[in-house]
Amino acid sequence: MTRVGNNPNISNRQQIGNPPPRTQPGDKVQTVKRGDTLSQIARDNNISTRALIQANPQIQNPDKIWPGDQVRIPGNSLEPAPTPAPAQTPVNPHQNSSYSTGPSPNQSMIPNQSTVPNQSTVPNQSTVPNQSTVPNQSTVPNQSTPTGITSQPGFGPHAYVTPDGQGGGDVRIGLNHTTTEGGGSQDLVAVRLGGDAEISNERVNLRAQVDGTVLGATSGNTHTVDVGGKLLDAGGEATIHVEADGSEGRIGAGYRANIAEVNGGVGSVSNQSTNDFRQEVRVSAGVPSGGAFVSWNDRDNDGATNYRVDVDVPVGPVGVGISYETEKPVQDGVGVLALANPFTAPIAGGYLLGRALKFW
Repeated sequence: MTRVGNNPNISNRQQIGNPPPRTQPGDKVQTVKRGDTLSQIARDNNISTRALIQANPQIQNPDKIWPGDQVRIPGNSLEPAPTPAPAQTPVNPHQNSSYSTGPSPNQSMIPNQSTVPNQSTVPNQSTVPNQSTVPNQSTVPNQSTPTGITSQPGFGPHAYVTPDGQGGGDVRIGLNHTTTEGGGSQDLVAVRLGGDAEISNERVNLRAQVDGTVLGATSGNTHTVDVGGKLLDAGGEATIHVEADGSEGRIGAGYRANIAEVNGGVGSVSNQSTNDFRQEVRVSAGVPSGGAFVSWNDRDNDGATNYRVDVDVPVGPVGVGISYETEKPVQDGVGVLALANPFTAPIAGGYLLGRALKFW
């Protein structure tokens, strides 16, 4: 920025500065001194900075006035200064010409200068850093259960990515998947790939799994009685999962290549009781399921461990599978063993059926 008087062959007004204002009767003209700003001149004359700028259109940039410039003070300067509109660009009293070497006597009036931050509301109104909540609003990983990108419940494509926090997780894609409050589900074209690999001080967790179902439905395993079925269901799993503290685990292997399967169960598993009991029977056709799994965990979060055994046996083109789950393994295990004795089988069968139906 050129200083006044650098070139003696050119006058000050030719080199730098603003043209003189057009005045009206009753106006006052004030000559700019070194260190003056429009906001300071407005305060000294009891008018708003905005009104002063509007009265001096010859000043092209309100932030740049020069010693020797003439500023028109309108005749109504005694009226109280109105509050400037928020959209008005605030005038920074420190953005003066290069001649500002220190405050003038008028600028040293600190109580008057303190009104500029209040009039200039742009710094307070600019709340973009706080209002911009994109990182918090963007809840795609948290909203999806399981984690990932999903469609709304009901008919439509979906994709789930489910890390399990144990060295692995599942990827599931499909066309339709819905669940009911009781735990039932409906699937139309669903594929799942899963795997885990962790051997640490906390657990041994090795799993490989693949599943595919064209059509499947169940009424849910928290009901006392439920039924379900599948068409074109195939898959396989091999699992070794044991927590170091013994609180949960799953061990076993199995396969499925069924054209059709129907199942029915009695009993329930819920956190309403620590004495749950449940049995299920499955019948399949095609290349029937085969395998066995043993698992234990507190899957209903009621403080009691659920123990479960799954066995599927293929017999020619037909397969039969059973599931047995209880929170009282010794009590109900004796009942199952009693089924092998023809004399105690009727009593044991009645006892287990009553347990499954929650009669006792």
